[in-house]
Amino acid sequence: MAAASPSASRQTPPHNLRPTFTNEEARHRAGLFVCSLGRRAFLLTLCHTRLYSWRRAKSRGSAVVERVTASVFHRFATSGRTSPIISTCLTREGQDVDVYLKLNGAMEFGTRGAAFELVGSLMAIRLGIDCPRPLLVFVTDEFIDVVEKREPAKAMHLRNSRGWNFGSEQLKDVVMWLNGAPIPPIMLQDAGKIYCFDGLTQNVDRRPENPNLMTHGERLAVIDHECAFTFLSSVIPSAEPWRLGSGDFMERHALRSALKDRSIDWAVCRESLSRLTDDFF
Repeated sequence: MAAASPSASRQTPPHNLRPTFTNEEARHRAGLFVCSLGRRAFLLTLCHTRLYSWRRAKSRGSAVVERVTASVFHRFATSGRTSPIISTCLTREGQDVDVYLKLNGAMEFGTRGAAFELVGSLMAIRLGIDCPRPLLVFVTDEFIDVVEKREPAKAMHLRNSRGWNFGSEQLKDVVMWLNGAPIPPIMLQDAGKIYCFDGLTQNVDRRPENPNLMTHGERLAVIDHECAFTFLSSVIPSAEPWRLGSGDFMERHALRSALKDRSIDWAVCRESLSRLTDDFF
């Protein structure tokens, strides 16, 4: 372990797992949401969130997204395409928090991937889906120097990650959800919400071989939103990105087989979309 000094109930038929919007307002909201997002808006998300968090902190005494400083390096995770750092970070109140730190320099989409992670986490929480608490993690030169001495092969990723990065608080007592595992009745509604959430955000990375799901007590929790919002990266963008066709990524979703022939209250999933208000965005 190495430390560095921080610088401060309508149901669809069981065979149809794609929820159908029968509520015109809900469909309109979803369509407007997808169409209104732009590449530039996402690149500015981290900066905007910092400013908004600061204003909220002054007016209400609490921040939307807490900012912490990476202080103790434990190790690099052995799983995940970005090999996140398992670290301890320091809050502004001087409290320790254990964090999975995703370096901007290690992400395929760089800071845009960090923005996807942040917005995806905030959306999931707003929709009532269990998700690790997102954090903005400041990586100092001192922290980089310490880690680089331990892991010289990561030098480039580290040096391209100075400043603000995305992190998430480590959940305690969690178990990774394995592909093919049955979904108990108490987690069925969570699974339905997650399926709808991934369809809305077009997250292509929740695949059977890489579910990015955890069981947290009696809840099913989601992690990893870096590959969400794929409609923003399409070479030939669709005019109606909310319309999915045969053979699309939802048919390869990690939860599809487990949800098949199960009775799910899709109305609850549709209702949760009403929480994505203008005030939220």
